[in-house]
Amino acid sequence: LLSGGVSMGDYDFVPKIIASSGAEIIFHKVAIKPGKPTLFGKKGNKYIFGMPGNRVSTFVIFDIFVKPFIYHWMGLNYQQISLKGILDKKIKRRNTDRTEYRPVKYINGKISPLNYHGSSHIDSLSQANALIRIDKGVSVLEAEKEYYVRQI
Repeated sequence: LLSGGVSMGDYDFVPKIIASSGAEIIFHKVAIKPGKPTLFGKKGNKYIFGMPGNRVSTFVIFDIFVKPFIYHWMGLNYQQISLKGILDKKIKRRNTDRTEYRPVKYINGKISPLNYHGSSHIDSLSQANALIRIDKGVSVLEAEKEYYVRQI
């Protein structure tokens, strides 16, 4: 498990190093926000996850991909806990080209969006107990409607 160095910046060496080690890069980039530069590779019976360096991105990618993979690899059945609730405040976003996961607070059937400024905003994640999914192409989740969240 690696965190950081997987994007396209001047100091993001992980993809080149993994490729030069003879590992097969199965995918590098996912249509998820936060977490786009995620990398997954394999060499023999060894697996490699390269996660983004921003804290919220790393957490989201671990929860969505890595945790279920580890459970499966150990022969265990992983069941993500989904909770149904009513969104108490509208969530809007401008860019809808990827599925997005945002930290929220879930209490007794009520989903409350947190003040969230992007993948480096660890404070919002520290207050969250769930993630709400906003599908690709969706710009608004309406208040007073029912949604599912992922318990974290």
